[in-house]
Amino acid sequence: MVSILKNLEKINHLIHAGNYSEALKILESYSASGSDQIQILYLTGQCKLALGDYEGANHIYQNLLTVNEPDQLPLRAEAELVLGKNRAALLNFESCIKAQTPAGDVLFLTSIAAYKSGNILKAKVYLTRAFQSGFDWKDDIPVDFIADYVLLPVEFNDFEQIYLDISEEYEDGSPVSKNRWFAINIPIYEFFTAKDNYKEKAQVIIELISDASFLGLLDNGKQDLELIINGLAKSETDARFGLEAVKLFNNNDYDELAKIMLALFLEQINQSGAIFGLERDFIKSSQLQDLILLLPFKIAVLLMFLYAACHPVVQVQPAEKIKIDDNILAGLIAQCFLIFYKEIKNFNDFLS
Repeated sequence: MVSILKNLEKINHLIHAGNYSEALKILESYSASGSDQIQILYLTGQCKLALGDYEGANHIYQNLLTVNEPDQLPLRAEAELVLGKNRAALLNFESCIKAQTPAGDVLFLTSIAAYKSGNILKAKVYLTRAFQSGFDWKDDIPVDFIADYVLLPVEFNDFEQIYLDISEEYEDGSPVSKNRWFAINIPIYEFFTAKDNYKEKAQVIIELISDASFLGLLDNGKQDLELIINGLAKSETDARFGLEAVKLFNNNDYDELAKIMLALFLEQINQSGAIFGLERDFIKSSQLQDLILLLPFKIAVLLMFLYAACHPVVQVQPAEKIKIDDNILAGLIAQCFLIFYKEIKNFNDFLS
């Protein structure tokens, strides 16, 4: 037992130093011994994930889903997060936090679980607590590999902006940091202030909130948007909005179309605030810029896009509204509709 404990100390030292290959060699020599099996499995999973053996890591983490001992619950929660079981991960991480003083890396992973669940407010709270515990997010530490694995590239970048905001507010005493705000707004600002290359700038927005399958909307935007709003006009629940949208579409009034769509989405968020951990009174009383910063990234971007679309930027010289290709603008509005309801469903499924 003593030799195993000493080797676990050595393994932890190697992992802390980023030498995952050497740590894994030692771990695998003990994997069949049965001694301290859970801890060995756990560290093996972290090493395999860090070394890019995702199939092997998933197999190891799958074995940790049956862990029930209270002191080993953080290991189970981490396994659930890696395996995409975000709801279970968040609930178990929070149980750990209530039962004992959590380590900074546990708080950090809890923040990621909250982020993946659509609760940006909780993500910020747990990140703040991680800072208070002395946690420092560095490259090549185990939780960094977990973050890189479970977060999509756009999510990783967005989560990083939240981290930077919390860091500046906590360490520098900045009352309001705007890293996430600028990350959301700059691509939209560049689109609406561009004098050319609208399609390329529209593609940037599409890549932020969807995938390559939506790029066709830029070529057939008006046709696709017309299909969407005609479908709404025939539905029982959205007929009133759909009929108004059809009228605006036929008049090429995309400013007003974006405006009523923004109002529709904000009402949906008001009704579904629990999905995002937000109270209705807060949603109703909040300014849009404050609300956006507490919503999941894709929803935040598309709301900001619709706001910009119904409040077009005006050039200083000359003072005239910028004219954007109708097909591209219609395609982006259509994308906003499709992505919004897809995201609402995804996060709603998380609560069910």
